[in-house]
Amino acid sequence: MQKIRVIHLWKDLDTYYGVHDLLLTLGQYIDRTQFDFSLCVFNSRTSALKLEFEKFGIRVHNLNLSSQKNPANLLTLSKFLSREKPHVFQSYCLNTNVVGTLAARLARVPVTIKTELTLKNQAPTALKRFRDKFIYPLDRLVGCLADNTIYVSNKTKEDWIGKGTSKNVTVIHPPFNPAKFPAAKINNKISPGADGKWIVGIVARLSEEKRHKDLLLVLPSLLKLFPKLQLLIVGTGPLDQELRNLAGQLNISSSIEFTGYTDDLAAQLQRMDLFVLPSRTEGLPISIIEAMVMGLPVVATDVGGVAEVVVDGETGILVPARQPEKLAAAIAGLLSNPPRMKIMGELGRKRALAEFHPEKFARKHEALYRTLLEKKQCKV
Repeated sequence: MQKIRVIHLWKDLDTYYGVHDLLLTLGQYIDRTQFDFSLCVFNSRTSALKLEFEKFGIRVHNLNLSSQKNPANLLTLSKFLSREKPHVFQSYCLNTNVVGTLAARLARVPVTIKTELTLKNQAPTALKRFRDKFIYPLDRLVGCLADNTIYVSNKTKEDWIGKGTSKNVTVIHPPFNPAKFPAAKINNKISPGADGKWIVGIVARLSEEKRHKDLLLVLPSLLKLFPKLQLLIVGTGPLDQELRNLAGQLNISSSIEFTGYTDDLAAQLQRMDLFVLPSRTEGLPISIIEAMVMGLPVVATDVGGVAEVVVDGETGILVPARQPEKLAAAIAGLLSNPPRMKIMGELGRKRALAEFHPEKFARKHEALYRTLLEKKQCKV
């Protein structure tokens, strides 16, 4: 029997995003005997991520477009899809969804799927969020041409289309990627080090929406309670220097370690006693799931689909966004109660393994692809 050909579209492989984790995980766990899975990008100047995909046998089609904003990209992508003839085409996020859906319809791809990973307020500046408001009507119009829209959380779905049931809509929670977590390394113990040092950590792109700034602002008050506390900041991004400067201004640089990019996430998570994510907006952050896999209790802001991962009071503590004082109180409360932290970490790990395993993620995609192809009476 012929395989079902599936092509996914993302903008590039130059800057690491959560969508790359989703694609890498789906590419590894989708049934390769039944599905031909590949990725298309508008452009990719660097090869590190491309090699990562190819390591798992995932083909990458690079359209080598000079600009992601050129209207002519629509025709280029349509010609590519007409040549490749996928049975299923899936795109991700606002601009890529608009161009991808139109191109797929022009190319007469049998099944077209949009994917939304974020809330509408994701853009890092007020000006860009204002700009996006003019794209939403076009997205809704083009969305009518898609056969289905996948949302990463129920809250993300509600933000885009409101509450209630909707046709041609599916919610599929993102998974963790087991390739990052060799079994031998999953052995986190919640306790301060021999020198009494607690390590609080965050794994997130250094960008405005993650609100690292709020974590830095509360660190001086936390250091008064826990003088040996260390903050571990894992990740890279546009605010790197700005955050380092703020740490200097607050005179807390000696209590912070900026690790930059890491190719061994499990090792960094193992160093932590508590995971914190103070974002102002999220779709459903994979970083929290990864922390839970490693047995870490979580303090996070109650935004987007975070509450669909973290059970407040059971696997972590949820606080309102942009309220640093409540963030500080939650962190201090847990660090003052190690037995509670340990129980939260254990319950969180069980929940992550049961609810966010990549096998479940891949099987849901496979079932959706088959259902949509059957509706279209598309013979493979």
